[in-house]
Amino acid sequence: MSGISIDFYRGEGARRGDDIVDPLIGSVPCALSRGRNELDARAHPRDSVRVVIPHRPNLRLGQLAALTGDGRRRVGLIVGIAHNLSDGKLLTTLTLDCPEI
Repeated sequence: MSGISIDFYRGEGARRGDDIVDPLIGSVPCALSRGRNELDARAHPRDSVRVVIPHRPNLRLGQLAALTGDGRRRVGLIVGIAHNLSDGKLLTTLTLDCPEI
C-alpha cells in the first residue's frame, strides 16, 4: 500500500515535523490538514500537569481547562481523567497538556 508523502516546514524552513503514518489518511487535503495540526501542536514546548480536584463527572478528553494557583494561570488540553475515592471523598485527577509560557 502506498501512502501520501508531504514535507512540511514552518517559519524559515528550519523546522521539519515528524513523519506521520496513518492508514486513514487517504487524500492530499486530509494529509495537508493533519500535517498542519501536528506542526501547530508542536510549535511550543509542552508541559504535562496533573491536578486533583473535587469530583467533576462532566469533564471530557480533548476539552480545554484553565488552572489558577501559585500566582499563575495555565490553560491546557485534558489528555487524562481518573476518578477515585479517597478518605470518603470523590476526587478527579486531570492530566493537562499545557504550552510552556
